[in-house]
Amino acid sequence: MEMLFGFTGKDEIDLPADLRVVMEQVGVYRPFRVSAPDGSRLAEVEARLVHAKFFDLLYLVNEGDEPVDFRAETERAFAKVRELRSLAYWEKLEGVLPGRQTLIFKLMMDPVEIGRAADEPVYPYFGM
Repeated sequence: MEMLFGFTGKDEIDLPADLRVVMEQVGVYRPFRVSAPDGSRLAEVEARLVHAKFFDLLYLVNEGDEPVDFRAETERAFAKVRELRSLAYWEKLEGVLPGRQTLIFKLMMDPVEIGRAADEPVYPYFGM
């Protein structure tokens, strides 16, 4: 039981690390992850991702008053990143999310690469 939850007998419990272990053990599907550049959790940032065939949409909302540095990682490779409110292209999916602001990204896939793939990707949407 201790190893299932990542507990090693030490007095301190690292809840985020322990929850990551539990989520991996039960097979929780996580197509993306948003964190601070150092990998720490951004408590006041909400993020959601929607898949489409040739692109993904990702929105980030900073519910806090202070700007935060963020980095997003996705399981799919993308050719271009465009922030839809400003229409600016981003080199990487990382930067500064101002306080009380929303960023909406279109993560564009390379359609040639998708066409070369054997089958369209299937995503495990449970309960639908």
